[in-house]
Amino acid sequence: MSSPEFKDPPVSEVVCGVHFQVKQRLRTVDIGRFWSRIRQDFPKVEEQQPLFDLVGDRDQVFDIPPIRRVWMISDDAHWLIQLQENRFYLNWRKLEGSAAAPYPRYPTVLNRFQQMWSDFKQWLNEEKIDGLEELKYELTYVNHVPFDDTLLRPYHAMTICADPRSDVLGDPKSMSGNVAFDFGAQGQLLVTYRELRRTKDAARILQIDLTAAGAAGANPKDWFDFAHNKIVFGFVDLTTPKAREKWGYERSDNA
Repeated sequence: MSSPEFKDPPVSEVVCGVHFQVKQRLRTVDIGRFWSRIRQDFPKVEEQQPLFDLVGDRDQVFDIPPIRRVWMISDDAHWLIQLQENRFYLNWRKLEGSAAAPYPRYPTVLNRFQQMWSDFKQWLNEEKIDGLEELKYELTYVNHVPFDDTLLRPYHAMTICADPRSDVLGDPKSMSGNVAFDFGAQGQLLVTYRELRRTKDAARILQIDLTAAGAAGANPKDWFDFAHNKIVFGFVDLTTPKAREKWGYERSDNA
């Protein structure tokens, strides 16, 4: 079955990830040793606050503070690995003002994620860090939609946004919201939207995030393909014909 595709998609970032656990907690020095392994391809490093689940992670009692999340960034800054003691992500980012790096499409992003996750698992084995268990997979698409003469407000771009204008209150200053869809044993999809100001020029944009998450299984690629289909078909279903026309909507086998 062919998938929806856009000639000029509004996608700004794609993230493939896995939640995992090992018998002994990863330490900062362990992450440093893994970075040494991939430093040629990801020479830059930044530290970020660790990510937590809304339920679960924050309720744990730690004997020592959780280690920070480390970004390992490619030379061109379009690719990065995020690693903390229980999560591994690969991101592709468009970056503001960068016309030289079009979205490489899902198969390319997934393939690179699989390669880097396999390399990380091999490194764990070499370091004798035992007991790896994959717990949950994630796939996220981040879309930045500029407001213009065609798409003036969020409800011009998204079907789930009702027109909130009021005769008494007038037009709202900003809008945001989230909607969750359940896929049973395959997980769920969370769609969030909010109005932002773009860093480079302070222009108003609508950020639309679609994050699929589900329990890890025997065949990760099957789950990621399922999640990808839900995201791209869902994005078509949740956006207006006017918006889809603006982005050059068509059909293809690789979206």
